[in-house]
Amino acid sequence: MGKRLKLPYIFILPTFIVVTVLIAYPIFDVIRLSFTDLFLLRPGTGKFVGLRTYAKTLSDPVFPLVLRNTIVWMALATILSIGFGLGVGYYLSFDWKINKVLRAVILLPWILPPVISASIWQWMMHSEFGVINDILVRLRFLEDGIAWLGEPKLALSALILVMVWKNVPMLAILLSAAFQSVPAELLEASTIDGATEWQKFRFISLPSISYTLLILMVIVSIWNIQQFVIIWITTRGGPINSTHIFPTYIYEMAFTNFRFGQAAALSVITIGILMIISVLYLILFRKEARS
Repeated sequence: MGKRLKLPYIFILPTFIVVTVLIAYPIFDVIRLSFTDLFLLRPGTGKFVGLRTYAKTLSDPVFPLVLRNTIVWMALATILSIGFGLGVGYYLSFDWKINKVLRAVILLPWILPPVISASIWQWMMHSEFGVINDILVRLRFLEDGIAWLGEPKLALSALILVMVWKNVPMLAILLSAAFQSVPAELLEASTIDGATEWQKFRFISLPSISYTLLILMVIVSIWNIQQFVIIWITTRGGPINSTHIFPTYIYEMAFTNFRFGQAAALSVITIGILMIISVLYLILFRKEARS
């Protein structure tokens, strides 16, 4: 009996070792590093300083802007991605011949590597040679081209639209499958009762996929807050730090400024935000499972 009880633990031991080495240890080391003042350009640093590094990080004049950008980026990119994904997914859920082609074509933005996507949009938004400005000038909406990624007030909004463009295809496919799982009997009964397409969507289809929608909102929020490539390739956090979010600011702090202690502290703060999102997800998951 004793050997049988030990056997499951023996089977999971390799997985436990891999998780510990590749995940748990790096996280522990980042937490340890966040309590030091490690600055590679200054000899003698790397000593334990307690919460002093966190205090220095939080008092950094750029930190409030990065925090604000991260919240705006995550919130708007998530809301817009889910909103457009719902509309496109609902359209793709109908069994029309053209939708069979669209379901394959629409995945192209998602399939493209983020580096290529960022480079394409960087050229499209160029102030002089970008196709977006060219179209707007030809249609006489603009007199001169706009530096979409060079204006502090426009850059973050422009990148949010790029992120929405990147997220919507996969969300549309997943939500399309969710809409197709709605019981046909309910839709047929509502049609007989004279319900409009909007009423069927609002009172039948949408409540039926609420659980899937909840999961996707959490997943997309995590996708967005972890995004690095699109912002770094296009703006590198500029202009004037107006597009910096936590991942790009951490990278700059560590590999441009070489302040590894502060970068680690920022990483721990980011992990804390992700944990809060995960806890909220678990709470909502339990409420949804009980209802």
